[in-house]
Amino acid sequence: MVFGMVGLENISGGDFFEVLQSLVSVCVPDGKAAAKILSDYSVLFLILGIAVGISQCFFGYKLRKIWTAVLMIILGGLAGAAIATGFSLPVAALVGITAAMAVIGGLFGYFLWITGCFLRPLASVSVVVFSLFVVYDLQTLGLIIGLAAGLIVGILAAAFYRIGLLLYTAVFGGLLAGQCIWELTGIALWYPALIIGGILVLAGFGVQMFANWKPREAISGKDAVIDPDAAGFQAEIAAETAAAKDTAGTDSGSAGASGAAGAEARQGFAGSEDSGLDGKNPLSYGTGAVPDSSVTLSGGVDNNTANQSPAPETAGVCPSCGTPYSARAKFCMQCGCKL
Repeated sequence: MVFGMVGLENISGGDFFEVLQSLVSVCVPDGKAAAKILSDYSVLFLILGIAVGISQCFFGYKLRKIWTAVLMIILGGLAGAAIATGFSLPVAALVGITAAMAVIGGLFGYFLWITGCFLRPLASVSVVVFSLFVVYDLQTLGLIIGLAAGLIVGILAAAFYRIGLLLYTAVFGGLLAGQCIWELTGIALWYPALIIGGILVLAGFGVQMFANWKPREAISGKDAVIDPDAAGFQAEIAAETAAAKDTAGTDSGSAGASGAAGAEARQGFAGSEDSGLDGKNPLSYGTGAVPDSSVTLSGGVDNNTANQSPAPETAGVCPSCGTPYSARAKFCMQCGCKL
């Protein structure tokens, strides 16, 4: 059974479009009239198929909401018509229920477009595979394999919805457009349809990848988020740097002495035996001892710092790199470690 209580033996055809017309005549209420319209205006519907296929192939991901809404309008309308027909309701009720269900389905599909990632591949793959098997009079096997293939493709497309939609829309749209173009040309051979469709598939997939694919690491400007903690950290570092410069002044001799003291402190913290202070480490945790910056490594007095104003009172040394820091410092001036 395909739709309602429809027998598979009523569906037949010699090619894909004949099977499609047979499906319409059997599954759609008053389907014979719809199939006759398809036959009488076949050229118009082929042109429409080319337009739909091209739009799907090159813009399928961008138009995902619209196409999901269209699919749900069709499914909702068919469900409403089937319900009204099953209860033998009058024509007015049939039209009203069909229209209401179509509107509800369209709104559902547009706002919950993610459902289309599963339903669209399921519907299209199932119909195409089933139609191909019907051409060889394998209706039952075609129904089973078609539903299985549709479920597999639908689940994969929903699980990886971005790449899934890109692939599905490119393949479905390209092959549909290629088939319709081939039907319009009237060429007896079958492989030109695959060649045209394959070219369109590759072109459409490439265009959609270029236009829509963004790696997870790439963040657009409107989506960029500034980390407030990182921003505050940088601001405090800048403030501490400015304060330290104002306190220390610009004297080169004082800067040289501070650099020597910092180097000696780091050497002592590392546990070196050649610390220059009898092998003892004056910078162990909790001591707060800092060597006098006016004393040189040789034990003498640095003339450059003898007449300078005393350095600001130190509160300790950085546990990471050993650089002394002032009492009001919050971050190490050397390595940026939070104190």
